[in-house]
Amino acid sequence: MRLLLLLAGALITLCFQTQNSFAQCSAGEVSVTIDVRTDGFGYEAYWQLLPGTNNCGSGTIFAGGNNVVGCNGGGAQNQPSGGYGNDMTITEGPFCLVDGNDYKIFHTDDWGDGGTSFDVYVNSYKMNSFTATGAIESWTFKAQEPEDYDGSAIHIHTPTYVVQGQNAVTGEVKNVGKQNWSSIEILYSIDNGTAVSETFTGINIANDESFEFEFTSNWDVSASGNYLLKFWIGDINGNADQNSANDELSKFITVNNPIPNIIDQYFSNNYVFEEIATSTNQVSIPRDLDFHPNYALKQLWIINKGTEASGGSTVIIDNAGETNQFSQYVQDGNAWHFMSLPTAIDFSDNGNFATTPGVQDANHSGGTFTGPSLWPSDLSIYGIVGNPPSASFNGSHLDMLHGSPYSMGIAHEKDNVFWVFDSHNQEIVRYDFKEDHGPGKDYHADAHVRRYSEVVVKRNGTHIPNHMVLDKSSWWLYIVENLNSRVLRLDINSGSKFQDL
Repeated sequence: MRLLLLLAGALITLCFQTQNSFAQCSAGEVSVTIDVRTDGFGYEAYWQLLPGTNNCGSGTIFAGGNNVVGCNGGGAQNQPSGGYGNDMTITEGPFCLVDGNDYKIFHTDDWGDGGTSFDVYVNSYKMNSFTATGAIESWTFKAQEPEDYDGSAIHIHTPTYVVQGQNAVTGEVKNVGKQNWSSIEILYSIDNGTAVSETFTGINIANDESFEFEFTSNWDVSASGNYLLKFWIGDINGNADQNSANDELSKFITVNNPIPNIIDQYFSNNYVFEEIATSTNQVSIPRDLDFHPNYALKQLWIINKGTEASGGSTVIIDNAGETNQFSQYVQDGNAWHFMSLPTAIDFSDNGNFATTPGVQDANHSGGTFTGPSLWPSDLSIYGIVGNPPSASFNGSHLDMLHGSPYSMGIAHEKDNVFWVFDSHNQEIVRYDFKEDHGPGKDYHADAHVRRYSEVVVKRNGTHIPNHMVLDKSSWWLYIVENLNSRVLRLDINSGSKFQDL
């Protein structure tokens, strides 16, 4: 498990690092180690290393975790003692396995919600990563060293929703081969048209390290609509990639018409107020609102405060302000925890949105276990999955980070990155959820967090939000602090490392 924290621009890394060593294996064998990373309930996990086609208990090479859970205890929710500790990384092995053969990791989880991860190393090279999400699961891997040159396309950072004009083409690739990278060629195309190629040099990327790239020339798009963006890996250090199966990623991009700048109109006295929604639409103590980043939907999201007993809710208005507008009320199956007395909402440019809590403890038991939550805007998932909650799906949230009680405002930066007004700790916090865990799951341990303690902010009670907005042309973050009747401005690209915690 890795958790990255920064305080006043400070980088704090909490991790358990593995030093793999070669076992004295015979000819035709390779040395395999497996890093097991537990969540906050380590006792729930049990697993076995098996030959590739074997079932649990048949030809077992190694068994780890809680033997009381065993092969058949997945989802039993007996909560037995023993097994691994919480939030730990345990290195098991090395095991001498036959070079080129398939092997299986079989896993059971007592509660049925997963959370344990497995990283597989072959002769010290990281080959596979698996994360449990349910009661009973298995994964197969090959006991074999990687190719010399193998790159994996892992993410397209170009937003899902952009506007007409110049847009950056950005993404991320990972070195899953043996040789360090000094250069890599990456190509992209739009709607399978002419490929644009660029070779990135002056880099040093080792096995299991990632490289984030941005093309020098932007994608210039002049018409709104949906476009297919595809990128793929070319040569590595001047050599062909030896495994083409993982070289390519594609993603549909929605291009919006630009929003006209009408700010000057707000300085006139000719104001016209139009009622969009009322209690008839189930709007009740609204705390914040935002529009979906697909402008064509004209979809307005309003977040209701709710009560501690029920949690907050949303009213979603399509074609807002038009004669054909319509609304729908949605409440998550576990809003009591994941959307407790929400203070703010903001959309990402990938279609997700995040909310902040107006409570000290999302478990309502006197602790400080709460912070921002990440949600899908897909209405076939949000408020549907995990409603009511179950062992497999605890509501429909995509992620939650528990470091900021009484978060009174939020602003989006990029991807799943949000800035939060943390009034409990009286500081501004940058939360990067990284990859979400999927609807209703509970792996909350891969975030990167920066805390800016020099920016002291305070709340005015627990009912009044302190809204924030990020100007993405200048990267200035504007922060409303109601208690002191002021607006603060923070350059998000500033700051320096202060101390490690």
